[in-house]
Amino acid sequence: MMISERLRQIADMCGSCRLVADVGCDHGYAAAWLLKEGRAESAYCMDLRKGPLERARETLLREGLADRAELIQSDGLRAIAMSPGYKIPDTVIISGMGGQLITDILSLKPTDGKTDPEGRFLSGKAESYLKQVGRLVLSPQSEPEILRHYLTDQLGFLIREERMLKEEGKYYVILSVCPREPADREAYRTEADYRYGAFLSAAGDPVFREFLTWEKEKTEELLEKLAPEKGEGAERRKQELLKQLSEIAPYLA
Repeated sequence: MMISERLRQIADMCGSCRLVADVGCDHGYAAAWLLKEGRAESAYCMDLRKGPLERARETLLREGLADRAELIQSDGLRAIAMSPGYKIPDTVIISGMGGQLITDILSLKPTDGKTDPEGRFLSGKAESYLKQVGRLVLSPQSEPEILRHYLTDQLGFLIREERMLKEEGKYYVILSVCPREPADREAYRTEADYRYGAFLSAAGDPVFREFLTWEKEKTEELLEKLAPEKGEGAERRKQELLKQLSEIAPYLA
């Protein structure tokens, strides 16, 4: 089956797995590709809404994979993490969302605007569950620094690999994450590392360099437009943009 390069890269970073959970599955392409290629034995296709689950069902039926996947309507991971009736996946995919939303999903917080009257959300529950999962493959569309901080500072997980690609004019980053072992050393040291990605810089990734050049040019254009503006708000924004340029500069040196 044909999938986009972004989804292929996401699926490729999953390696081989017994049970994969694709959260926010949309058409179910990533899970279907893993099943089709023999990279996953079974899959959970999960989404908050019924529409994407119906599209995923159509994909699985068309590819002859419906007997190896279960469709689950769920607010993030909550349905499977809070019910003993579901097996714990060894790989979880979450992509196509902002870093804050992915963080909320991993935290098992309600993301549908509802409260949690039963008080079932506990941060310890999220950490314990995710450590049993083993591998997270995450692709934030924005606010990657929020997600990286949560993974490393609060969960105590290790970002093992990062990839960046450009597809249809947009830049995407993909993280492969797992629980940290005692001997593991954290690569992230500065706030710029959390925002832009320490691994991508160390690897000399050409797409990453192209992305930073684009970020630099965009920031310089904003500064130029703001130049005539006066007032406390405008000056504060100028300082923010100048700081951003100073953070980008070492990566492009």
